[in-house]
Amino acid sequence: AVGAWTKSLYELVVEQSKDPKEEKLESGKSFNLKIDVDGPFGAPAQNFKNYNTVILFAGGIGVTPFASIIKHLLHKMKVKREYPVQKVLFYWSARSQKNFTWFSEVIKEAEEFNEIRPNTFSVELFFTGATKEDDIRSVMLTSVLNYHYEEKQECLVSGLGSRIRFNRPNLNKILDGVAKEHPNEKKIGIFYCGPPVLARGLLHECHAVNRKYDQPKFNFLKENF
Repeated sequence: AVGAWTKSLYELVVEQSKDPKEEKLESGKSFNLKIDVDGPFGAPAQNFKNYNTVILFAGGIGVTPFASIIKHLLHKMKVKREYPVQKVLFYWSARSQKNFTWFSEVIKEAEEFNEIRPNTFSVELFFTGATKEDDIRSVMLTSVLNYHYEEKQECLVSGLGSRIRFNRPNLNKILDGVAKEHPNEKKIGIFYCGPPVLARGLLHECHAVNRKYDQPKFNFLKENF
């Protein structure tokens, strides 16, 4: 048992398998245990091909499935120009700046694809790990990063063309802006993977923007961890 889920499963199995007369389960002892398995179930993100415009929103390590999706989209767009997905908006919020180096090669490949087909991929990164004591340093660092970006068109921290913002994403502003830029689309898919608290905020803003405009309508699909 490595993670929290597998550890809880292990403890449940041990508890259910233990002889009431014994204080603990003996190592190597065999026992009968009935397990019901249901599935497999497809991940919500598998439906991205149903939309012309796709929003990928990741929180922390929830970025993992989206790295595969972006690589898949890059491959398909290179070999098939009329691929259903025409625009990808990628937002990643993380508490550590080091996280943004995990998939820097994938992000860089997406940025390079924009040179072939402009504005196909949009990448916005948000660093949310600053504490109150770090606020002044964050402001100073942001100023330095912005100056470097304006001069070099490159993020000083990651080396990417996409800059890192030292604040939490304004979900309403993001979705409202997307809706205004795509008034002729009937629906836009939002795929989320990350902590439940961010998912609730994103879902709330989806409903708010959906009530504001006739179209597009945001379809929200999520995976939590």
